[in-house]
Amino acid sequence: MSAHQQPASTPAEPHRVTVDHVKTPSEDIVVVDVREPEELTAPGAMTFPGAVNYPLGPLLRDRSTNSLKHNLATKKEIVTLCNGGYRSGIAAQQLAAFGFNAGVLDGQYN
Repeated sequence: MSAHQQPASTPAEPHRVTVDHVKTPSEDIVVVDVREPEELTAPGAMTFPGAVNYPLGPLLRDRSTNSLKHNLATKKEIVTLCNGGYRSGIAAQQLAAFGFNAGVLDGQYN
């Protein structure tokens, strides 16, 4: 089992992550904004500082073929975010189901 995967006895459920947990950059944690690129360039759009953009569709496709980008497979924790929480919840749930230590960013980050 690699460092990013949870033991088999751990339920495949994503956890809630506070802004304080991820606001200091870490090599072990990656914050992933799962919105579409055009959403990030819309007037007034914001994202978490240092987050990588990996839209939900490609993320799920690449996860299913074991070809995740942005070195996600090497991270100890993957934290997802979007505008309202729906897509980030789906992303974290799917990543957790495949054994990743995945969480959803909880709360405001601006």
